[in-house]
Amino acid sequence: MPELPIYPELAADLNANFFVSTFNIGGETYLYLTIPYPSCTKPEPCDFCAFHGTGIPGLKPDRMFGKTVAKKVRHYLAIRKPQTLVLFNNGNILNPAEMDQTAILEDVPQAVAEDDVCQALELEIGIKDLLKQLTWDKIGRIRVNLSGKQLRLRLSVEYADDDLLKRHNKGITLEEIEEVIGRVNEEGVPWIGYALLGGKGMTGEAAQETAAKTGEFIIDRRARMIGVNGIYLTEGMRKRPGADEMYLPTIDDLIKTMKALTDYAVSTGVRPLTKVGLAEEDGGIKIVEYPYSIPTNDDRARLRMTDILRDFNESQNYDDFFSGVIQNWARFESFRSINSMKK
Repeated sequence: MPELPIYPELAADLNANFFVSTFNIGGETYLYLTIPYPSCTKPEPCDFCAFHGTGIPGLKPDRMFGKTVAKKVRHYLAIRKPQTLVLFNNGNILNPAEMDQTAILEDVPQAVAEDDVCQALELEIGIKDLLKQLTWDKIGRIRVNLSGKQLRLRLSVEYADDDLLKRHNKGITLEEIEEVIGRVNEEGVPWIGYALLGGKGMTGEAAQETAAKTGEFIIDRRARMIGVNGIYLTEGMRKRPGADEMYLPTIDDLIKTMKALTDYAVSTGVRPLTKVGLAEEDGGIKIVEYPYSIPTNDDRARLRMTDILRDFNESQNYDDFFSGVIQNWARFESFRSINSMKK
């Protein structure tokens, strides 16, 4: 990519902040492209927000920036050949203060429309924003420019509980979440709902129960996919008041939650896709603790669990997967215990 003439001092930072990952989810290739952003534009950030304070100060989301994003999109569509492009910034991609609107409304959808392989564009849009008609007008423009290819929305439900939404300063209510999901379904837009594992003032059991109930809420409202993301703390988040109240999930919490969710999906006959957050995706900003508390100094343990989580994302085999996961995890734990006794 050429340097950006308007603010060449930021060119290196821009290139360093385009994070690219490719995932196989249920047999389909997803390209996750995280684009740079100046900062969070919300008046008050969510508690323990990983994006707050991690943007590029001075970045102007002007037309030159938008053209750079569009070129990156075309480049990675060509070399990665995904069926789905997932484009992230920090969740406010339809805000002109964070993203060039010509790029997101026209250039990027047209790039997807013209690509021979890519069939869908996924965007994370804030639930508060989706309560505004202006946001839906923009969504209409994106859908037109996709020329028949699919637009999907990623919704940060996180907690299907008003008390927990308030406790974590999410700035939305469950009633507003319900209203937005109702409109998304009415407009015929496929959506992905995030459930959050962990949180303020929780135990492991409470974290499992909350994430499972949120996942069931998402399944019942006809989501195309559930995303299960573990709470984690960045270096900056650790310095904020109340950080010591945050429960970080363990891999055992995750396994039990996923078992409950997939059992529920099978029982309803709906069986949406289920995506587990992986280090390759969450770790893009390089200041993140791995979202599940595997011993952080044990690289083999981290790699092993990354493999297991990747296997789940790829297989989507609800009936057989968990017996294999639990057997593999038990084997690994036994091996680790034996080795630690030898030292």
